[in-house]
Formats: sequence, C-alpha cells, structure tokens
Amino acid sequence: MAIGAVTGPAVDGLARAVELAQQRSPALRISVEVETSAPLVERLRAGRLDFVLARIPQGASAAGLEYREVGEEPLCFLVGQGHPLLAGPPPGPAALLGYPWVLEPPGSLLRQAVGTMVARHGLSLPGRVLNTASALLALSVLGRGEAVCVVSEPVAALFDGAGRVCRLPPPPEEPHLAVPPFGLIRLKDRPLSPAAQGFFGLLETVLFPA
Repeated sequence: MAIGAVTGPAVDGLARAVELAQQRSPALRISVEVETSAPLVERLRAGRLDFVLARIPQGASAAGLEYREVGEEPLCFLVGQGHPLLAGPPPGPAALLGYPWVLEPPGSLLRQAVGTMVARHGLSLPGRVLNTASALLALSVLGRGEAVCVVSEPVAALFDGAGRVCRLPPPPEEPHLAVPPFGLIRLKDRPLSPAAQGFFGLLETVLFPA
C-alpha cells in the first residue's frame, strides 16, 4: 500500500492512523511519500499511490477525483532557545523581519501565505532567507542562531519542547496565519485493495471523528 501526504497532515493525522493500523495488523506494510500536492496528485492518477492527503493543485482538473476536505493548516513561528524575540511582548511583522528567516522554497503555499502576510503590512521579506523544504535543516539552523522559521502547526508540535527551539506567539496583527484547506483524495473509478480500503477507513475515523 502506498500513500502520499503533504507535510503537516503526514506528521499529524496520517502518523496517528499508521500507528493504529500497525497495532491492529503488525504485518501491514505501508509506504508514505511526503511531497507537495501537485506531484502527489499526479502519482495518484498514474496509479503509483492509492490515495493522498493533499490539495487539488490550482488550475488542475478535479475530474475523476473524490475529495473530502479535512481543513486548513495553521502556521506558527519558531525560533531557537534564548532568541531575543522571546524576551519581549509578541513581536509584530516588522520585528520578525529584523532577523534571518528559514522558509519553504518560493512557490509553496506556506511561502505564499507568509509573503501575503508581509505584504499586507507594506513590508517585504528580508534578504537573508534560507529556502529549504527540509524540516531537519530548519531545526538545525534555528538551534544555531537567531533565525525565524514558519512551519505548520503539526510540525511545530514536534519541534517545540524538543530542547532547542521555542514557539513564538503569533503577531498581534496576524493572529491566524494558515494555508488553504487540504483533503483526502482518491480516484473515483479505481477500487482500493482490501488492505488499502481498510486503512482508508481507519484514516477517515482519525481525520473525521464523530
């Protein structure tokens, strides 16, 4: 069984479902690809993935896809322990931009959300930006200096409290920063294998609790 997911859902709902599935069926073999939505949906259509947790890419046709929306991905700010911004009141966008940043590469939804937030305040991103899709590299950079990183809430929950990074309160002017909703996507005309159908149902119970 092969499944795809964008990063936030992969480390949250999907990870919980995998743990439950392996407790019930220790021999169950699950492969998970973590990527952005466009390549995941392409691999789904090509038959390389059974289903995905992603977004229907902007401008792409939804024909043949069954989509059940889960919700948006809230974003938050992380810094290293002892960062100057932790000592004062919640920093506004201008204060955040006084430091180097670690961001997902240009074109990503997270990067677009941050760029829109900054533009709303008549500002622009700093020149000192490390572009990377690697959460491990971002964590390493945060622990070594005064960079600011923006990640999805589930990723922040993994890092926060790990001993090297801390979560910043959201800017008072931007209390709710998020990227557009994602959903559970499968092909309408392709039946799932019994194992994949069983895991799909389990994932639904995790993502859509009664």
